[in-house]
Amino acid sequence: MFKIPSVPSFKKRCEGFCFTFCISLFLAACLLPLNLFAEVGGRAGELFNYGAGARPISMGGAFTAISRDASSVYYNPSGLGMLARPNIQLMRSALFEEAYYDYMGYARNFKKLPGGWGLEFIQLKTGTVEGRDEYNNITSDFNYAETAFAVAGGIKGVYFPKLSMGASLKMLNRTLADSSDRHFSFDLGTQYGPLARGKLDLGLVMSNVVSFASGDTSDKLPFLIKAGAAYRIIGDIMLAAELNNDGEFKIGTEYAMSIGSMRLGFANSVVSFGIGTVFMKAYSLDIAVTRHPVLGMSNKISVGYQFGTGGKITKEDKPNILAKDYLKDASKALNEKQYSAFLDNMDKAMAMDHSIADGEWGEKYKRMAVVVEKMNLKYNTEKQKIFSRNSEQAGLAQTALIAYMDSQELKSMLYAHASAGADIKESAFEEFLTVMSNVTGIPVRKDEILPRLTLVKEKMRKADYDFQLMKFDLAARECEEILLLDEKNSLAWTRLGSAYFAIGDFKRARDAYTAALQIDPNNSSVVEFMRMQGWEKQP
Repeated sequence: MFKIPSVPSFKKRCEGFCFTFCISLFLAACLLPLNLFAEVGGRAGELFNYGAGARPISMGGAFTAISRDASSVYYNPSGLGMLARPNIQLMRSALFEEAYYDYMGYARNFKKLPGGWGLEFIQLKTGTVEGRDEYNNITSDFNYAETAFAVAGGIKGVYFPKLSMGASLKMLNRTLADSSDRHFSFDLGTQYGPLARGKLDLGLVMSNVVSFASGDTSDKLPFLIKAGAAYRIIGDIMLAAELNNDGEFKIGTEYAMSIGSMRLGFANSVVSFGIGTVFMKAYSLDIAVTRHPVLGMSNKISVGYQFGTGGKITKEDKPNILAKDYLKDASKALNEKQYSAFLDNMDKAMAMDHSIADGEWGEKYKRMAVVVEKMNLKYNTEKQKIFSRNSEQAGLAQTALIAYMDSQELKSMLYAHASAGADIKESAFEEFLTVMSNVTGIPVRKDEILPRLTLVKEKMRKADYDFQLMKFDLAARECEEILLLDEKNSLAWTRLGSAYFAIGDFKRARDAYTAALQIDPNNSSVVEFMRMQGWEKQP
């Protein structure tokens, strides 16, 4: 992940900008005049608008925000940033008359970076056509062909964990009888997501940002902006839409099931539908049928192979591998009290594996993010140094944070008190106590802002006092809090057992006495009391 200057709130503003940027360009594509380019329908480079792969074609070609495989070279090179594993795709399409359309794509992961590169080959060729001169006399036969090559690369986590960026270089060669020309162009693409709890992804492609031509032509590949979005509606039902600055609208949907997928799409008056399935773990077969209002029906068949998924040993997807690595880095950062680094690595992990955000680590991330924001730890380098020190005070604050991440609010507050009390001259830890009080909803107890061992002694004194006043429930609470601060305190376990016994909670009393004996097996008074009650000593 590339670094940016640590300017307060800069990253948040830029994340908001990325989201707004994609939405704005999507809207701009809607608002630009339909006749912005006069060549629509007969423009050069239509080969790059026919489609690649039966799955995208059956969804109307609305794939800008979805592409994650070899077809990303064709639809959106930034999709290579989320490439799961090396794969290859082949497609053969029977068009009209004797024309055919072939596509081949290959993509491979980078070794260390989150992303990959890809290649593609496309060919459109007509059947042999009888030649005629200007007087309608028969001449030699000829045919028309377009051949394209492209190379692309994409990476995820450029400036922001949710942002993928990619670029592709394309070459198009056209031949008609003895005439030929060649076009070169450069595309840029981005994907941003997931958003809306993992349901929404946005995509943007700028095609032919730079282009030039040679040979017998005055044509030029037109600049084109495509903005797309994909939304997972319910379960495995996904809706995708795409719009470009020529006003061409595409929409498609996919319903994924265990045995395969069904798809439906619509684009430029052409209805498409299809099915797909995966077999032998590594192979995919997809079929798309398109129905043109004038030219009728045509079909496309594509096959794919995912390297590393067949055979007895199945390799894990690259994004999942990277997600686990980032989680390890996050855990390491947490252990080293590098809380900002913890959040950064968690951001990367969740960007690679969307399911993390909905799990245990996602909740930990949310809780830590709240505290870091309220303490301004991310951008205040002085506070970062204070809280990452190799000191008892910083260690107590770390324990408080980890307890809060684990939803142990009371333990968190006890350690926050102990942290603030370890050195009352350090105002940062007093602020930390106030913040923890706000996030846990537990008030600050000013009389308990003490060093940890002193706090344990003070609570033991309170427990004894409550016991003497026969306030056994309060005595039990004090003992419980002592054990959150010092779980190996045999005396606290013993007095907790006595408080439970006085209340009449014999099961918890027995458990407390047993815990006391596990720490101090030679406590004869506890052993004798348990014998009198008929409670066997538990190992």
